[in-house]
Amino acid sequence: MLLIPYGVLLSDEIKPIVTYLQTRANQFGNGCGSDVDLQDLRKWSEKLTELQEELARAEWSLGAYANGEVGCSHCGRKRLCVCPNGKHRCEKCNWSPELKNFAPLFN
Repeated sequence: MLLIPYGVLLSDEIKPIVTYLQTRANQFGNGCGSDVDLQDLRKWSEKLTELQEELARAEWSLGAYANGEVGCSHCGRKRLCVCPNGKHRCEKCNWSPELKNFAPLFN
């Protein structure tokens, strides 16, 4: 069964894919389905992964500068950026004060 973690917000683009995958996963769990269906399920699963990565990448993209008094507590840079997800991120070292860790990086 395909589980979506509690609190994860799905975009309108991702919702139909998740619904499809959940339906197909339930069918396979009940012994229904063929190799062709399994290949189709894998294709949709890969597309879902791509969309989730794209969403995460967009959420952590650098936004406007937020010149705090302290700046980055990790490298000392005075300028932090506010990402679309509302969290701050240092453009130099990628530190996020809200996470108290480095923000995720995407290639």
